[in-house]
Amino acid sequence: MDQNYLLDQAEISWDQAGHPFASRFNDVYYSNEDGPQDKQFVFLDRNHLKSRWQRLSATTAGHFTLVETGFGTGLNFLLTYKLWCESAPSTWQLHYLSIERYPLARADLRRAIRGLPGDLRGDELLSVYPDPSVGFHRRHFADNVNLTLLYADVLQGLEQLTCAADAWFLDGFAPRTNPDMWSEQCCSRIFELSTPGATFSTYSAAGWVRRGLQAAGFDVQKQPGFGRKRALLCGQKPGRWEPAVRPHGRKVAVIGAGLAGTSCACALARRGFSVSLIERGGRVAEGATGMHQLAFYPQLAANPTWQSLYSLQAFQYTAHHLQTLSVGGSMDWQACGFLKLDTHERDRAQHDRLRRHFDAPNEIARWMNRDEATQTAGLQLTDGGFYFAKAGWADPRQLCAAQMDHPDIEVVYASEAVSLVKTIDDWSLMDHTGEPLLRAPLVIIANGHLATGFDQTHPLPLSRVRGQTSLLLTNPELNGLNTILAGSATLFPAHQEIHNLAATYDPDDDDLQSRNSDHRLLQEHLQEMITVDYHSSPQDALVGIRAVSRDRFPIAGAVPDWHALAAHYSPLQRNAHAFIPRFEANLPGLFVATAFGSHGLNQIPLCAEHLASAICGEPDPLPQAMAELISPIRFLIRDLKQQKGTH
Repeated sequence: MDQNYLLDQAEISWDQAGHPFASRFNDVYYSNEDGPQDKQFVFLDRNHLKSRWQRLSATTAGHFTLVETGFGTGLNFLLTYKLWCESAPSTWQLHYLSIERYPLARADLRRAIRGLPGDLRGDELLSVYPDPSVGFHRRHFADNVNLTLLYADVLQGLEQLTCAADAWFLDGFAPRTNPDMWSEQCCSRIFELSTPGATFSTYSAAGWVRRGLQAAGFDVQKQPGFGRKRALLCGQKPGRWEPAVRPHGRKVAVIGAGLAGTSCACALARRGFSVSLIERGGRVAEGATGMHQLAFYPQLAANPTWQSLYSLQAFQYTAHHLQTLSVGGSMDWQACGFLKLDTHERDRAQHDRLRRHFDAPNEIARWMNRDEATQTAGLQLTDGGFYFAKAGWADPRQLCAAQMDHPDIEVVYASEAVSLVKTIDDWSLMDHTGEPLLRAPLVIIANGHLATGFDQTHPLPLSRVRGQTSLLLTNPELNGLNTILAGSATLFPAHQEIHNLAATYDPDDDDLQSRNSDHRLLQEHLQEMITVDYHSSPQDALVGIRAVSRDRFPIAGAVPDWHALAAHYSPLQRNAHAFIPRFEANLPGLFVATAFGSHGLNQIPLCAEHLASAICGEPDPLPQAMAELISPIRFLIRDLKQQKGTH
C-alpha cells in the first residue's frame, strides 16, 4: 500500500508544436508526427479490435476487457472509445482499465486534449477525470464504456486487479527509462490476468522485453513499427479466444427499495438485466434512507489504510454517480463542501497528523483555521477543521427515484419476502403465507437491518442503531450556511427551506418515535460548533434504524455456504497464522448489500457497482484488499482465528 493518499503527478514539458514530453522518463507520450495514427496502428490495429468487436453477437450480452499499462494523456482510451461506439453491439460492455503511477494534472490533460480531433470527445474525459488519490477510479461513459483508472505502481496495480483481460496495451515508456513496468513479475502477472487467446501489443521491440513476455508464456511476434519506428512487439496468450458472453435480459430480484436496493437495481439494469425490486412498504426510501438529506464525504485516517482509501475511492465514485444521474433530470444534490470541525481533542490530534498528506495544493482536502472556516461556511464557527470542497449532500428519496427510472426496473410494493427457497434454477422469494412472491435466478438482499432475517444470511453479525434528525426552519441565524458542518452533530445547508440537523446514535434501539430529548441533545451539539446562540423547536423530526456490522464496515458480496467455508478454514482454530489457500463456496445466485451505517450515500454506489461486476464476471472496481474488507466471509475467518467457533 502507498504511504500517501495522493500520487505525485506527471512532470510535463511541451515542445513548440504543443506535444507533451515526460520529463521524469525523458520520453514522449506519442509520436510527434501523428499521435492518433501512431496509437491506432500500434495498439488498436495490432490487437485486431475492430474485427473482434464486429463479430460480437447483438442477440447476447457480455463484456470485453482491455487493460493498459500507462494512461498518459488518455489518447489510447479516446481512440478505443470511438472505435467501440462505431463497432460493438449495444448489449455489450467495454471495460477499459489503465494503470498509472504519475497521472497528468488536470491542466496538463486539458492542454493535451486541446490539440485532438473533436470526435475523440476529450472534453468528456476531462469532465470525469479523477483526482490523483491512490486506488481504483471507475467512470462510466456513453455506449456502455467503462473506464477504470488504477492509480498505483504498475506491479501493485496488477497484484490488486481482478479481471480476465481480452487485450493489453503495454504502453509504458521505453524500457531503459522505466524498467519496473517490464519486470519478470509484471510479465507473469499480465499472463495470469489474461484469458486464453488474449492479445497484446507494445511500442517496444527490445530483446529482453520479448524474452520476458515469452518466459511468462506469451507467443510473441516482431512486426514493423509506425513511421520511423522500425519494429514493435505483439502477440497472444496460447489458446482460443472466446468472448465473455452472458444471457441478455436475465431476471434479478432485489429485496429492499432503499438506497442500497435501488443502487443495485440501477447498476444491473444498465447492464441489461430485468430487475424486480421487492419493497415491503408503500413507497421507496421508507427506512433509514428516507431522511431529508444525506452527506457524502471521505473518512480519512491520519495515515492511509485500506479502510480510509476505500472511503476516499467511494467518495469520488459517488460524486461521479450523482453527476451522471442528474444530467437531464431533476434531482436535488449539491457538491457544497463538507467541513469536519476540530470540535474535540481527538479531532484536532487526527487532523494535525492528517495535514501532512494534504498540505500541498490539491482538490480533495485542506485544513482551515477558524477564520478561514467561518468565511467558507458563512457562519461564525468555534473551530477550524478539514474542508472537503467536492463533498456534499443529496436528497435520498429523489436519488432512489432517479436510480429506478429505467424501463427494465419494476417495483413490487407492499410485499415482504420472509424466506428464500432454492430450486434447481431459481430462488423462490416466499411471503408470510408461504406462497412465492416471485422466482429469479439472481437475488440481492439489500433491506438494511432486516437483511439477517433469512436463514442464508442469519450468521452475519449485524446490529441496529437508531438515529434521529431534527428538521429546522431556515432563519436569519442559519440561512447564510454554505457548506455542511460536522462536529458532534451535522448541520446541512437549507433544502426546501429546511435545515437538517443530524443525527443521534443509539445502538440496539428500535424505537421509531421521535424524542424531544434527542432534539435538545442535537441542539447542544450544534451550539458547540457555532457562536450564535441558537435555540428553536423543530419543524419535524425523522427517525431511522441503521444497519451496522461488527467492524463498522459494509457487507457486500456473494452469500457464502457457511458450513463449507468453516470446514475449509477450520485449521485457523489451531493456528491463526496457518496458510489456507483462498477458497470460495458461495450459494449460487445469492448476494447481500447491507451494513452501511451512517455513511450509506458515500459507500453504497461503489458497493453496488462491485456487486454488479461480480454478478457479470466483469473486472472488479475494487482492489482485492478492499473487496476482502467488505466480503461477508471476513467475520467467519476472524472468529476462527480467535477460536470463537464456527457459524
